[in-house]
Amino acid sequence: MKKLFILPCVLSLILPLTSCTQAPNKSKADEVTGGMSLASFYYEEDVARYQNADIVLDGFVNTDPHPISDQIEAEERAKYEVTIEYTTISDYRDADAGMWRIDFFTLERTDDGLPIISNIQKVYLGDNGITQLIVYEDE
Repeated sequence: MKKLFILPCVLSLILPLTSCTQAPNKSKADEVTGGMSLASFYYEEDVARYQNADIVLDGFVNTDPHPISDQIEAEERAKYEVTIEYTTISDYRDADAGMWRIDFFTLERTDDGLPIISNIQKVYLGDNGITQLIVYEDE
């Protein structure tokens, strides 16, 4: 009789532990971002803002289709276009427009710890991996 009483107790302790070891569900966003954080942007708004900026619209390295499946691939593809020295990379995604924006820039800190961003190059890639636009800025 004691054995029958102990069995449910043991099972009630073991079964909850098995649910703790299950792999988390991966979302579509995790597949695209490689699990890394990814900010969004609106490609059309960016293009409108750069009417008088230092932009490049042709002569790109990435001219053949090479579909981008995640954030890491977008960064690697954008690096082919970089012509500046940089210390930091930021990634952005406009899923509706099928565009990636990868920002390369120099990030330094003042003595007070405030960030100073300079020497910025933004590379815009379509989901097909073809570069659409490059913007140079200096803040």
